[in-house]
Amino acid sequence: MTLTKFLRTGAAALGALAVASVTQANAADIYTGGMKEAPVYIPPPVWTGFYIGGHLGAAWESFSFQRHEFEDGLGCCLGSAYTYNPAFLGGNNQSQADAFGGVQFGYNFQYTPAWVFGLEVDLGGMSLNGHSHSHDQTWATNSSGTVYGITPVNFDGESQGGFYGDITGRLGYTWGPAMLYVKGGFAWLDSSLNSRESFYDYGQWGVDSKGNPINPCGAQGWCNFSHNANNTLTGYTIGAGLEWKVSPAWSIKVEYLHFDFTNFNNNCCNDFAAWGWSNNFNNHSDLQVDTVKLGFNYFWSPAPPAPLK
Repeated sequence: MTLTKFLRTGAAALGALAVASVTQANAADIYTGGMKEAPVYIPPPVWTGFYIGGHLGAAWESFSFQRHEFEDGLGCCLGSAYTYNPAFLGGNNQSQADAFGGVQFGYNFQYTPAWVFGLEVDLGGMSLNGHSHSHDQTWATNSSGTVYGITPVNFDGESQGGFYGDITGRLGYTWGPAMLYVKGGFAWLDSSLNSRESFYDYGQWGVDSKGNPINPCGAQGWCNFSHNANNTLTGYTIGAGLEWKVSPAWSIKVEYLHFDFTNFNNNCCNDFAAWGWSNNFNNHSDLQVDTVKLGFNYFWSPAPPAPLK
């Protein structure tokens, strides 16, 4: 076979194959209602309904006490040649990473094909262990500017997590099996807050009627005053997430939430009360928690596929 005949034969074969392919494709587009049923139409995921699920994630805590004054009462006895200065404690932030987890349940209403509104409740536990530490001392300066240290003092505050919950509204935008949403609302946390104030007693608080030095703690050394309290902190939470329907009844999600519990009171420590003055303070504290979690939801009565009419 010559090259020319080979090319002609090949071109004819390709042409015949192309015509056959087009004819077969056109025939496939014409449904004649044979013995097979019509194709089934599977609708996009429907989000309306009640659901329940669980979650697990990581939490980053930021914990601090506002600054307060510590006075050892010696400002009265230094004389006019000295200027007394109290110690200032608190005011520093401490961060700690911990875990948290729990359950959630809620209801969605898909009021347009693309938009979903819902209410959700989260319940669970946060393993928070924040610690705030500060150190200062009372001091005095004389007329020439010389500084004299008087009483060193430490303050420690600790927070321990517990049961938490939130009630939030959700607004989501859907496409296909996915929903991107924002949420926000009321939050609470049962937390154990411990505070301790320590100062060094040099025995310079005067003498008693027998000439013995007066020591607030009974002897020279460190004096400790503490206060432990269990508090139900209230605040708000706000965040966003992405949820994906893996089936009509099940979904998985990833979510970020920021919790803010500010200006809760923690009274401490009523030292020096026996001597007519006190450092008892109504301290305002700040606790903020950032969380990232993975979760899943189960939906009741998912909508079944509908046949094509």
